[in-house]
Amino acid sequence: MGQDRAVRIDQERIDEERHRLIDAVERHHDELMRRAVRVRSHPLLDSGITMQQFRVLLCLAFDDGIAGHALADQLGVSLATATGLIDRLLDRGLVSRVPDSRDRRVRRLSLTPEGGALLDDIATAGREHRQMLLTQLSVEELGDVERGAAALLAGAGRLPADAGLFRVVPDRPLSRGCAATDPPRHGAAGTVVPALGADEVQLWWARTDDVGRAAAGLLDAEETARYHGLRRDEDRRRYLLGRAMIRTLLAAHTGTPSGRLRLRRDCGHCGGPHGKPRLAGDGDGPEFSLAYAGDWAVLAVCGSAPIGVDAESATSGRHWGPLLDSALAPSERARVDEADPADRAALIIGYWTRKEAALKALGVGQAVPMGEIVVTAPGLPPAVLDWGTGVPRSVVPPPSAVTMLAADGPSGVRTAVAVLSGRPVTLTVHSAAGLLTSPGGR
Repeated sequence: MGQDRAVRIDQERIDEERHRLIDAVERHHDELMRRAVRVRSHPLLDSGITMQQFRVLLCLAFDDGIAGHALADQLGVSLATATGLIDRLLDRGLVSRVPDSRDRRVRRLSLTPEGGALLDDIATAGREHRQMLLTQLSVEELGDVERGAAALLAGAGRLPADAGLFRVVPDRPLSRGCAATDPPRHGAAGTVVPALGADEVQLWWARTDDVGRAAAGLLDAEETARYHGLRRDEDRRRYLLGRAMIRTLLAAHTGTPSGRLRLRRDCGHCGGPHGKPRLAGDGDGPEFSLAYAGDWAVLAVCGSAPIGVDAESATSGRHWGPLLDSALAPSERARVDEADPADRAALIIGYWTRKEAALKALGVGQAVPMGEIVVTAPGLPPAVLDWGTGVPRSVVPPPSAVTMLAADGPSGVRTAVAVLSGRPVTLTVHSAAGLLTSPGGR
């Protein structure tokens, strides 16, 4: 026991030093950025384009002929937002948009010669400024910079192949929140699980390949019976992934071994055993919500406010037609009907994920019909506008009490988060892949 405690203390000291150094690097980077904005002339600054428009140009430089919906996925924004960015670049003559020769409904995007020339000028100016800065360093200092750059490159190589796809894309500004004062905890494989900050929501992503069958050792008797009762291997793997994520992350946040965690599923509407999963007990344990999209799972965790998350893949091939009348309010259905056919699926997914997230945060199942709920359209700040006339006010809080965020995870997956706090929240995104390598903590 004493040796284990010493190892834990040493690890905590290493973690503290790691965070201190990361903060120092960030401060130096911020100071460099502040000095960079004092440059009197730069092609990017002189061009008058925004950073989001600049990102569009970069995407097109690496993926010429991309369709609008695919560009939106790469940028991590809604299709409506991407269309607005493209329209402004079209007006500047920096981008061209032409119909696909095989499908006239799809329009392909490319850089114009003027757009390519602007990117070349920006790249040249960047190289010149870096060279100017580096020439002020001694040989020893240049060696430090070279080793630091090599270390960053090595760190990038250790990231999961799809880590660059985890993007937080708020439709409104996010508060930075309060710094967590609790020490970070560790998952089964030693991966750091940051402590939850005040008004923070953590989104944890993983996929079925990230968890092995040995993780079935994390399940309790009821979960084990359900796991073995699933006929399809695909369903068993998804169920095991979700349960492993819940138990591993809640164990890290609560300090309770995963095998001792007790979950309850009583319905908030009727009291039946089919409700939203929660931690059993009297304590103020973290709230959580789980969603699946293909072979991906996302777990949302926050301190104490009820939370819901939903995720849908834009490339799932799901047929939305039969669901429209029951899922969309009349005003939402009209907006979808008026949209370009190529844009309708993205709109529907935007509405669907926002409503599902709100319903899951409420934890009342189908007591609130989805078609009664009115939410803001994709491309606008996400929010619940109205619960509808047929919903008892005793069942739902005021719409203003729902804080909603939009976030994109792996490419093609759209996600919405709803928190019943009424306060701004900070959204952080993490990979859970390194946490699921063993069934430890029992």
